Amino acid sequence: MLLVLVRAWAILAASGQETPISLEAAKELGREKSSLLKATKEAARASGSIPKANVAFFQKSVGPILKKNCLACHGPEKSKGRLRIDQLNPDLVTGPDVERWREVFNALSKSEMPPKDEPDYALADADRGRIVDWLSGELNTASLVRRNSGQHSSFRRLTNYEYNYALQDLLMRMRTAGKVKFDIKTGKWTKA
Repeated sequence: MLLVLVRAWAILAASGQETPISLEAAKELGREKSSLLKATKEAARASGSIPKANVAFFQKSVGPILKKNCLACHGPEKSKGRLRIDQLNPDLVTGPDVERWREVFNALSKSEMPPKDEPDYALADADRGRIVDWLSGELNTASLVRRNSGQHSSFRRLTNYEYNYALQDLLMRMRTAGKVKFDIKTGKWTKA
């Protein structure tokens, strides 16, 4: 939030405007002056169409790999992590499952999935690369489409670990406020 306000102030200072404006006006001014947005809008106008999802590549190359290696644990019979690969919409541009695909992308790009203790479902490096490349391209296309339409373009949510840690940190601070203090000399927490 602070970064947005500082950026808006810099834009206003550069344009010579002295009076403060609303956050929404500052966002709109930033969109107008953005060289990235101008370039992507010009590219979209030059091609004459809005980018479309590459569903055909998914059905031909990515879908069969996911079915072969992921459906046993993330399919109709078993859905570990409450993820059903067979029910995800491969249209990342207009489909509703962008967040879940982002989770798949993160897990595959970090080699967290498939797990190393499941050798029957191991992904070949070429297959992993094909899926990760398709997902990164589709996520970028979806982000550009949303950015050009004025919608919020950030797809990332907190992971369970980040969410739990944030709640734990917040609740612990509320519960212990005024009851404990940090002793700088010893480097330990002590009761107040």
